Amino acid sequence: MIPGRGTEEGPAFDVNRLARPSILKRAEYVPGKPIEEVAPESGISSVIELASNENPLGASPMAIEAMVNEVRTRSSAYPDSLCQALTMKLAAKLGPSPESFFIENGADGVITIIGLTFLDPGDQIILSDVSFPAYGNIASKMGATVVRVPLRDGFRIDINGFIDSVTQPDRDHRRNCRVRQAGGIHTRRRAHRVGRGLRGLCR
Repeated sequence: MIPGRGTEEGPAFDVNRLARPSILKRAEYVPGKPIEEVAPESGISSVIELASNENPLGASPMAIEAMVNEVRTRSSAYPDSLCQALTMKLAAKLGPSPESFFIENGADGVITIIGLTFLDPGDQIILSDVSFPAYGNIASKMGATVVRVPLRDGFRIDINGFIDSVTQPDRDHRRNCRVRQAGGIHTRRRAHRVGRGLRGLCR
């Protein structure tokens, strides 16, 4: 319920009647505790946050200098949403055309855009049992079904488990299969195994 400017009878409107069902059904995301909270609770003065990809050595002086310079010279200008200067440099260094690169605000931003673009209610997304939460988060927001495949011994991705978990939904007479392996290190041989296993199921 959102209070708003309601009357004596109650709030202005009930958000539960307006929100998409998939949003109301999804579990609340509980982020990890920040260092400022963990340190006093644990009694440890020196804490390194590994789960959030933080650098215990601090930011690079070159990165700090670049950010400060950007604030000084460009803080009054609207940023280039296409990151054209960056994509041009990446293209020159790596080879593909500038249009081949997609720049977003971290992995969360990329995963969110992929989910918004490709996932529909009832679609299936397959993840390893231990995976980056962003995949499951966007899937549940879009009303997709999340199928989790347990890890094998040695904390390895179960390739056969991924393949066996794929169903063959028929939507507008088209089969749609979307499989995302998240976690672990995958060789080209293992990636080819997934491709061969899905051949004929997806088109």
